[in-house]
Amino acid sequence: MENKLTDTDFFLTIQNKGTSEIKISGSRFLGFAFPVSGVKEADGNLQALRKQFYDATHHCSAFRIRQEPGRLITRFSDDGEPSGTAGKPIFQVLEGSGFQNIQLVVVRYFGGTKLGTGGLVKAYTQSAKETLSGLTPKKEFLFITAKIPVPFDFVSGFLNLCGKYEVRTGTPDYTELPVYPVYVLPSEKDRFQTALKEFSNGRLLPVWDE
Repeated sequence: MENKLTDTDFFLTIQNKGTSEIKISGSRFLGFAFPVSGVKEADGNLQALRKQFYDATHHCSAFRIRQEPGRLITRFSDDGEPSGTAGKPIFQVLEGSGFQNIQLVVVRYFGGTKLGTGGLVKAYTQSAKETLSGLTPKKEFLFITAKIPVPFDFVSGFLNLCGKYEVRTGTPDYTELPVYPVYVLPSEKDRFQTALKEFSNGRLLPVWDE
């Protein structure tokens, strides 16, 4: 069976950190990309860069952090640059990339020449794009979880069925009979549940986590 992933099954994030440096009219723009899983982590990254580059003129940033299917927490900051010239362009690059659970910070050392609002937008956009260019994308799967009590005489067939629907199984908890934790892609939940019912004549009943 060919399993075609949908956008309910996964989102794209980044596997590694990234950095870049560009110089425009004497100003240095240092870009830093981080995979992040929460706002607290993103705030910690920003504070660490402020401490490391304490003598920089600006520390502009943006992030897109997934909290649950279909919900993103987003934030961007100009950090003293003219409104809309730094944080928003960085965020727009992030948004265009499709990445989630990602933070991008651009540290600027002013070089003595003012770039104007258009020049700043262009510079921060370029820095953000340069920083993202060396990153490795990674799929983060959005499994639905359940526990399924499986009588011993059903175990072999149950595991074969899981393989057909690309359902991941964890180590069973043994009480009176094995109870398997399973991890199911959202797009496969209904088909897997129907196949499970047909295979076991309704004896295998998953208890889905909310």
